[in-house]
Amino acid sequence: MISRASFSLSSIHSVASARQVCEIWGCELSSSCRKFLFEPEDEYVVHLLGLWTICLGDAEDKTHVIAVESEQTHGQPVPIASLHPSLLPMVNIHGLEITPPVTFLLTSGSGPVYISGQHVTLEDNLDFSQEESVHLGPF
Repeated sequence: MISRASFSLSSIHSVASARQVCEIWGCELSSSCRKFLFEPEDEYVVHLLGLWTICLGDAEDKTHVIAVESEQTHGQPVPIASLHPSLLPMVNIHGLEITPPVTFLLTSGSGPVYISGQHVTLEDNLDFSQEESVHLGPF
């Protein structure tokens, strides 16, 4: 049995009986859309969002702060990037994995800010009971 909370991109590859689907994912945050909710509708598969990069578009020359809010952050916004066009216009956050639903927030600046990553789904007839779960993640 596998616990939904224990999945990581590296552990998903070790589940031989599962059907894995990977899609490139991205969103834009700006003054007109300061919040983006990523909430896949299919409850019968495991979802994982692995982030790659956060970069500024043609943005004002001031600091832009991007935060995430999810169950993993206990509903509190946690800053994941602080970008400035002339100093740090892009950051590589490869390895940051979030279990949806997750909300991305532009807490400072007006954008545009582009977030990219990989949406991984895992389909299987796995039993996700909490009583008998095997932790596959690195932790």
